[in-house]
Amino acid sequence: MHIPKPNELKEWRERLGITQAKASDAVGITQSYLARIESGHSNPSYNLILKLADFYNSVEGAKEETIKDKYHKGIDYVDATDTLEKVASLMKWKGYSQVPVFRNGHSVGSINEMQVNAQIHELGRETAMRVVVSDVMSAPYPELDEDSPLSLAASMLKHVPLILVKRGQNLVGVLTRSDLL
Repeated sequence: MHIPKPNELKEWRERLGITQAKASDAVGITQSYLARIESGHSNPSYNLILKLADFYNSVEGAKEETIKDKYHKGIDYVDATDTLEKVASLMKWKGYSQVPVFRNGHSVGSINEMQVNAQIHELGRETAMRVVVSDVMSAPYPELDEDSPLSLAASMLKHVPLILVKRGQNLVGVLTRSDLL
């Protein structure tokens, strides 16, 4: 096992984004003592170095990748009162196969190309294009905070084609299966 040197401990702590106060609390020493160790002005015991290394290792293992850097910023959507003509137009223009449905700024449903095509097949193109989205939409897509683990999103995307991404209470983007490639 590699025993880290004082300057390596400091670099490791800073890379993890841990403050001296948090690290010193975690291993039961004062912040000033940790500062002296990191600067090379104090010789810590072997056990203390192991405690710090164990703490940094545990933090490293706990830092799982989030969806924050994977999703598309912004959301293209249709309103529940729009017609299928608008849905079809948006899908063709943007190359989407599914679109969230909103009402008064809130996600209330979803619609996909299979639903639009089913209406065209059943009613004929001209009549189908006048159908209101709320009459044929499905359940809304799930929502996740942008700090959610990527593994959770990947698991959810096995069952749904799209996840709406939130920052706090605001919807800020979408994550699709292709974003995980």
